[in-house]
Amino acid sequence: MGKLKSQLLVNAAMRLADKAVIPFYVLQKGDPDSGIIFIEVEEDAHHSRLYTSAINFEGFYEYRAISGDTPLLRMDIQQMIEREIDRDPDCWVISVVGEKGLQLFTQIT
Repeated sequence: MGKLKSQLLVNAAMRLADKAVIPFYVLQKGDPDSGIIFIEVEEDAHHSRLYTSAINFEGFYEYRAISGDTPLLRMDIQQMIEREIDRDPDCWVISVVGEKGLQLFTQIT
């Protein structure tokens, strides 16, 4: 599979979220063609995980938890997001609720 434009990927995930009634928020719009996508997955009211997309050697998208194996406090995730935006202001930041929210992206890619 080739690389999809970032905005196309986000829009497709947003449509799937709407159909599945999964809360989906675009916190920052990035470069429509090639912006890196960060996905905050809300575990509960106080904890989240942060994922990023990457293309593996076979050409398929993967979503890796850059926040580690255990959920972190949401304020710690927000600090991570702010650092990523400072490094790359063209990135996308998406917030979804629960593991089903992350699966929206894996369904597309």
